[in-house]
Amino acid sequence: MSKADPRDYLTRNRYLFYIPIVILFFIPLLPIPIYVMHVLVLSLLFAYLCTSWALISGFAGQVSLGHTCFYGIGAYTTTLLFHYYGLTPWIGGIIGIAFSAIFAFILGYACFRFKVRGPYFTFATLASTVILEGLFVSQSQITGGELGIEMPYIGSPLYFQFTEKTHYYLVILVLWLCVLFLSRRIQNTKFGYYLFAIREDEDAAEACGINTTKYKIFALVLSAALTGFGGVFHSQYYLYITPSAVYGLDRSFQISSTALVGGSNVWFGPSLGSFLINPIVEWTRATYGGTIYTLPLMIYGLLMILIGRFLPEGISGIIQRLISYKREKDTQKGRS
Repeated sequence: MSKADPRDYLTRNRYLFYIPIVILFFIPLLPIPIYVMHVLVLSLLFAYLCTSWALISGFAGQVSLGHTCFYGIGAYTTTLLFHYYGLTPWIGGIIGIAFSAIFAFILGYACFRFKVRGPYFTFATLASTVILEGLFVSQSQITGGELGIEMPYIGSPLYFQFTEKTHYYLVILVLWLCVLFLSRRIQNTKFGYYLFAIREDEDAAEACGINTTKYKIFALVLSAALTGFGGVFHSQYYLYITPSAVYGLDRSFQISSTALVGGSNVWFGPSLGSFLINPIVEWTRATYGGTIYTLPLMIYGLLMILIGRFLPEGISGIIQRLISYKREKDTQKGRS
């Protein structure tokens, strides 16, 4: 008896996915407090970021702790172009996404062309984040240094600015659905299968004729471009950015650990982690952040240790095993 594929079950039972989506679209119609809406926006933002991160780190197995490079480039490009030249963030965001993709291509080519793998690639991405944060802090005459820079407030959708949090909620909801759909499509294409082969055994994938350098670079560039657009949303949502806010190590660990909690090797896993972890972290930040400043970072570090030790496939791994078990039981009943 062949082992049941959980993805087949999810495809045939689409209501398991569509019903929560419909509910999310109706949430703005409810009388929800502003802070709760803020937490929902952040949860969707990190669901978007973690899904983007998983395209290279989960699917291809190239663990990055430097996706804040692309996040910060998108945020700062948009902000600086608007602050100094009045360029609408809709156009500045496209430029920021392009810069994020170019930086990812340079970083990916330098690493993958010369066979930088495993923890060495992770450290290379981490070092890139530290370097960029230091660079933006040092250029205080342009970036505002550690004090950051403020976006001029116009309050017009033409400048990607809204007066209500519900509007930002709907924007990030659509963005999350787009990247979720893209991730699901990639998982079931030849490109996705190549990435999985690279993740399982890169040398064997090369022996089978897969151009691993090409596909890893493409996955990194795609992941970086999507992450860069997350940075664009960050700049418009907060209207104020600092190097530590977009390049900080805490945000790097937040993206990676949240994705790992949900399970980064399947398209819906990172979103599960975000919807579970971010409300908890935001509550602890609001309750104890004034007394224990590093508490959120401590939580993410502890989660990474626990997930790595007891649940390496994340929450989605449990769901997949339960679905497989149910399918096998149903198959056995049908044959008896």
